[in-house]
Amino acid sequence: MPPRLAARPALHGAQAAYDLNKLRGYQATASGLKGIAALVVLRGKAIRPLLAAAQEIQPSRGSQNPTAVDRHYETVRTGMAGILKQFGVAA
Repeated sequence: MPPRLAARPALHGAQAAYDLNKLRGYQATASGLKGIAALVVLRGKAIRPLLAAAQEIQPSRGSQNPTAVDRHYETVRTGMAGILKQFGVAA
């Protein structure tokens, strides 16, 4: 296979883009743009949250000398985590 054909982007093979005349570039098709937009939304709304939820969250050590604001923040954070867990929004 010639090197130029081997280096084609995946979008070209999926009929989402086509070669411009004698230029080293591609023009996206209308259906290709719809597919790209769908993939971007899918990545942001489904894949990233799933990957974030799969990670184990380790509690931080906290500061050595917590201030009153630090204690209030920790109280709010743990309270919100409980509320989100109750609603099934966060694991």
